[in-house]
Amino acid sequence: MAEEDRAPNLLPVAFVMGALLWIVATSGGHQVFVREVLGDVYDSQAEHFLRGDVGVDAAASRWETMVVNGNARIYFGPFPAFIRMPLNFLYPSGKGAWSRFCGFCAGIIALAAFAGLLRTALRLSCLSARWRKWMGSACLVGLVFGSPVLFFVGSPTIYNEAILWGLAWSLAALYFALRSRVAEGATLTYSLLAFSFSAAAALLSRATFGVPFLLIAPLLTLRLFRRNPIRNFVALFLPLGAALLFYLFLTYARFGDFSGMNLSYYINPVQREFALKTWSLSS
Repeated sequence: MAEEDRAPNLLPVAFVMGALLWIVATSGGHQVFVREVLGDVYDSQAEHFLRGDVGVDAAASRWETMVVNGNARIYFGPFPAFIRMPLNFLYPSGKGAWSRFCGFCAGIIALAAFAGLLRTALRLSCLSARWRKWMGSACLVGLVFGSPVLFFVGSPTIYNEAILWGLAWSLAALYFALRSRVAEGATLTYSLLAFSFSAAAALLSRATFGVPFLLIAPLLTLRLFRRNPIRNFVALFLPLGAALLFYLFLTYARFGDFSGMNLSYYINPVQREFALKTWSLSS
């Protein structure tokens, strides 16, 4: 039997889970535009980026504001702000209320990427076709109900949205990394490019999700030396390398240091004291 024929059809279950994510994200489909906790921070950050500034409006970031040399900053990754740019251009009335829509989109990416991972893994399984389908379906349901995905989609605050985007793009990067191990020719190049873009998006969403892919990327080069190496190396390292450089220079522009933020910048004295105390105890 061809390998493609052995892959279980998970589309019906994925569609049902996607519909559930939409219902949860929009409270039954009636509340697409909702102002979540600090949900307008990313809109403010997007506006500042378009003006060539790395700051935010303190009125938007409120207790998450970090004051650096008299300027308001936040430490959250810039990817959610990048998503706000075209959305606010296409529908300005949604400004400050895109959190649920963005959370749903991230949830769908996570669901689709995980389904692809399952199909690729189960294609090589020795289980019967029926059991491969049941196993894949159960794992998809487990992703939605047995992980924070459903909660984050239903409550995409400034904190949860960044984590959800990081998780979604991490799963996508893993899927394309796995595809690149068995692909050839142009498919290999496209898989490497998709991996690099997904890893870059994960890094810019939340650095802790993206850093591991900086270690995975060099491992993917081991099979490239006899497979159009220049084209594939560019596809593999260009988006991810550009994202890493952008992240480092953005960090420096925000906090004056490539290593990251200083916890003493927090505007909220209670939060600042707690953060500093927690950091001292952990170190």
